[in-house]
Amino acid sequence: MRNKSYDVIVLGLDPVGSATVYELAKRGLKVLGLENPSSRKEAGNTTRIIRESYHEVPGSVKMTHHAIQLWRQLEAESGIPLLRITGGLVIGAPDSLLIRGSLQTAHRHNLLTDYILPSELSSSFPQFSLDDRFSVIFEPNSGVLFANSAIAAYLQVASRHGAQIKNTETVTQWYKAHDHLIVETTQGLYRASQMVISGESWVRRPAPRQEKPQKLQRRISLQLQPAQSGDFIPEKFPVFTLEVPEGRFEGFPLLPGQGLKIELYEILEAEEREINQVSKIKNYIDRVEASIAQYLPGAFANLDSSPITTYMVRPYKRSLLERHPVNTRIIHATGLSEQDFGIASMLGEGLAEMVTEVFTPYSSEVKQLFSSDFVPQMPCV
Repeated sequence: MRNKSYDVIVLGLDPVGSATVYELAKRGLKVLGLENPSSRKEAGNTTRIIRESYHEVPGSVKMTHHAIQLWRQLEAESGIPLLRITGGLVIGAPDSLLIRGSLQTAHRHNLLTDYILPSELSSSFPQFSLDDRFSVIFEPNSGVLFANSAIAAYLQVASRHGAQIKNTETVTQWYKAHDHLIVETTQGLYRASQMVISGESWVRRPAPRQEKPQKLQRRISLQLQPAQSGDFIPEKFPVFTLEVPEGRFEGFPLLPGQGLKIELYEILEAEEREINQVSKIKNYIDRVEASIAQYLPGAFANLDSSPITTYMVRPYKRSLLERHPVNTRIIHATGLSEQDFGIASMLGEGLAEMVTEVFTPYSSEVKQLFSSDFVPQMPCV
């Protein structure tokens, strides 16, 4: 097997890994991006909400603004639409952390928002049916990001800058050899001065510590076909976050290749992780049906699909983008949840800066966002 040399190898071509390949190639480095065939997702477009007034993440407003600039730059370079501004509604009890935190963030950063009484909502968005128990915030700059399109755009432009992309080879091991790293796949050996690891499939947890178990969040994602589909197109219907006694929901307008997507979130304790999720699908669907019928009565006609996914909810107070404690030629960005996709463009930029050690003013903020107790799955000594 031939041994090909690169400046950097990126393992994992999720949104953050793909952004890293792009940022490194744009800086003139010789880059190889590797993804195991089993990790590739089916065709389609994973959509995520992006909004400015996240209160959960320190420094999120500044970072979101910068991330949006990077998304727009990638759109211009690739010609692929990535971000659709639809406006967004945040709905919850007046004293809820969702409403209070969103308002405080908006006021602190002078964000463009409108506070709407439930009785006034019907004039702008008659699809919703809310009573006076709720407060409503409208954010005109919220919208939808298309994850799979973003990955395709990053890899397309990175290839133009000379990056090599391989997603048909299975990585079998990597190891240190003198002053470089060797990555072995089913089709060859590759060497590099540095390596970036992005994505959960490449890492494992260390032995459990005596501490409070990490909580997970389970998401059920349903796609609906409303009877009056014209009422739910992006020009008439915004993305939304709805926190009600029945649970927390996120929703998206009708988009190409996607029905009216409604997602239900719930927090799980660690001991619930092994529960057979399939047995709970009907219960989740029933809960969503009942809630949608009450708060969004025109939305539910036909059900397209009901996949359930589980992902980690982690603290937002420490640093994740970090070098391996034993081999500093390895940088890893793992433990990211789907909530982080909105700033994947900025995380890729931050990882590229760690590789080149040429930093922007945003770098320290990015590095302080995340925390990790992950280590590479394959030994590297």
